[in-house]
Amino acid sequence: MPWTMILSVPGHHGEAADPELLVWIKQLLDQVLGSADWVVVAIVGLALVACPIGLVLFYLAQMRRDRSDAYQATDDGA
Repeated sequence: MPWTMILSVPGHHGEAADPELLVWIKQLLDQVLGSADWVVVAIVGLALVACPIGLVLFYLAQMRRDRSDAYQATDDGA
């Protein structure tokens, strides 16, 4: 058994994340974006909505490109 894994266990804490780091990140975001919590919610919400929409648009663009290539292949082969 690797000793590095066994020796690293005492260095971890029970929280999901380091509380001091989370406080520092929150203070930094408050300074950059202002104290409005809705700004962070809006940014995260836009990111959550933009990812699936971007994937759907990419899929549709690829389908359109594939249909165009298939049409040209049958048109050229005749």
